[in-house]
Amino acid sequence: MNWKYFIPHIWEEGLTTWEDIFLLPDSPEYKDDAVWLTIDALGDVDDPESMGIPLEAIAYRLDKLGDKDYWIEEGDMIVRTEAFDKPEFLQWVRVWMEATGLQVDELIEAPIEDFPGRCAQADFIHMLLQRHGGESPD
Repeated sequence: MNWKYFIPHIWEEGLTTWEDIFLLPDSPEYKDDAVWLTIDALGDVDDPESMGIPLEAIAYRLDKLGDKDYWIEEGDMIVRTEAFDKPEFLQWVRVWMEATGLQVDELIEAPIEDFPGRCAQADFIHMLLQRHGGESPD
């Protein structure tokens, strides 16, 4: 199955240590809510402050990961990497989908207009964009 996705933040070039994503099956028959997933990178365990991650957050993430490469609880995922770029992030999204029993053939980037009414955060973003003439209000 193909899935549409929307990343609600402006992705700056390079790496980030966390990101959200909204997912919807690319099917007109699907009428339920969008999936809202948050993925956090472990960060730099040797220098956590360099990436702006508090030491307590690193300790929490290490505790959840144990000796595994990733940890999942519902729509939250922690991955054993310092940070990720967009292609790596999308690979982790695929890992989450497969681990939670969702078949994914292709991830297709979609506009926010595909998501309102399916996710409260998407509704809020859509409303802000409409107020600002389609431009990100930063």
